Amino acid sequence: MIRTLNEQYTFSIRCLQLRRHIMSESGFMRGQPGEAGQSDVIRFLSSMTAYTGIDAGAQIESMPACCDQAVATGVETISTHSARLFLTGRHVFKIKRAVTYSYLDMSSLETRRRLCQREVELNSVLLPDIYLGVVAICRRADGSLQLGGEGKPVEWAVHMRRFDESLVLDNIARRGALDTRLAGMMGRSIAEFHAGLQSEPVGDGCDRIREVVIELVHELNLLQGQFDRDRLDSFSRYGMQELESMAHRLDSRACDGFVRRCHGDLHLRNLVLHEGVPTPFDALEFDERMSTTDVLYDLAFVIMDLHYRQLSRQANSTLNQYLLYSTEGMIDGLSLLPLFLFCRAGIKAMTSAQRASLEESASRNSGRDAVDYLDLALSYLNKTPPVLVAIGGLSGTGKSTVSAELASELPGVSGAVLLRSDSERKRSMGINETDSLPDDHYTEEASRVNYRLLLRKAERALKAGQSVVVDAVFVDAGQRLGIEQCAREQGVVFMGVWLHAPVDVLRQRVASRVGDASDATISVIDKQLKTDTRTVSWCQVEATGARESVYEQVRDAVNRQRDERKAH
Repeated sequence: MIRTLNEQYTFSIRCLQLRRHIMSESGFMRGQPGEAGQSDVIRFLSSMTAYTGIDAGAQIESMPACCDQAVATGVETISTHSARLFLTGRHVFKIKRAVTYSYLDMSSLETRRRLCQREVELNSVLLPDIYLGVVAICRRADGSLQLGGEGKPVEWAVHMRRFDESLVLDNIARRGALDTRLAGMMGRSIAEFHAGLQSEPVGDGCDRIREVVIELVHELNLLQGQFDRDRLDSFSRYGMQELESMAHRLDSRACDGFVRRCHGDLHLRNLVLHEGVPTPFDALEFDERMSTTDVLYDLAFVIMDLHYRQLSRQANSTLNQYLLYSTEGMIDGLSLLPLFLFCRAGIKAMTSAQRASLEESASRNSGRDAVDYLDLALSYLNKTPPVLVAIGGLSGTGKSTVSAELASELPGVSGAVLLRSDSERKRSMGINETDSLPDDHYTEEASRVNYRLLLRKAERALKAGQSVVVDAVFVDAGQRLGIEQCAREQGVVFMGVWLHAPVDVLRQRVASRVGDASDATISVIDKQLKTDTRTVSWCQVEATGARESVYEQVRDAVNRQRDERKAH
């Protein structure tokens, strides 16, 4: 029986070593044999003559003009660790490399055919007009090669319609155009993608993540020349401790249906703005167990990717829109987010270090990236106590703008959970947050139901160790007392901020709103004004200035309140 973390780690490493020994003895870790046999196929696909007569017809009429330029310059090739891509005009043909790694064996033609089919099967669900099918590269009787047609298949390729690379989220981020609005769209898109996946009947949620942690600890220690001993020891010790403390929750999530056949490699490079919607592509196709995991672990990759690029506000917006368009129970899983982000950053530390050890030209940058990723991984386990902040005020005071900015800066691995009353009301009814509701939906009973929803979600997020920002009018004294009571019951610091502005300013702002979650009108403001708010004890902030100035006042007020609570 395993009694300690050290014993469990030693046992797991022995299992890993045994598995690798079996793979080695069976020829599974032979390096990269077999690619020489693909040389004639590579030469064929690198020549424009391979694509004579190919035409995707009406399917490609909407392709950007930039893609046509490739026809004049020949075939563009891209190589990854497992594939070779040939881009010509409006087409992409992707073959699997005949390589063998410890986790992937593509040395046989049949395996490559099967993986090509699986790739199309997985990705054509979301992008049917991009993933067009699997094509055989055949050898004719005279020994020449052709795409499709008659003859014996000697290789298989995924046939894709070429899309504009500038629309990949990675490239959008590189040019500084990935703003919080687009990040929020990404969070919603991923939530809807996950909602459409079937739950897998598994109960080993912890074992699946344990395999990741153990593998990372082992591989990083093999690369210890690129990391100092203290970092590696901290990664191993704190990672195993966090894993064991979350073991029951990981298994509970699996039993509750949150383990699904996910994307598996969901970072910004594998998301494209397709018809205006951030859409996942290039899902992991070669390992069903690796990609069958908790949906929040799938999401964690893109959150970590944003953090590494120092896009913390975008990461917070992605997370909160994901939660808004997910089921309420998703909030409970946020206690696992530090561990999931730790693993995702650890994976990037490992792969960066491996690349640095293999590619001399990239060793300096990759080695620096590896250390930075490892430090990021460790930072996720440096937890801070959560806080609850309520932002109140009449319609038009700018609560939502301030709340969204504040949420990204509060304690938490990805800021605070943002609960906006207008958005939560509409999502609970199954409609988009920017769709309008008729006036008869805004009754006192509906407001009480919505307020209870806000309290319930705030409580769940705080229990999961996440800070919370609640954005609501809070003109009712009972509601203000209720949110304060929620903080006391969860043992967290509460900070209340009340925004106020002249009535003419409020009316002007509300009248000029477009595409906002709030349906407030001037008549709504007039109704709110009938409530006496002079007794509000929360920190008062004048909200008539520029947005940046108002936010700075709110941020400073919150920080002062937090410092005062710490002093006591």
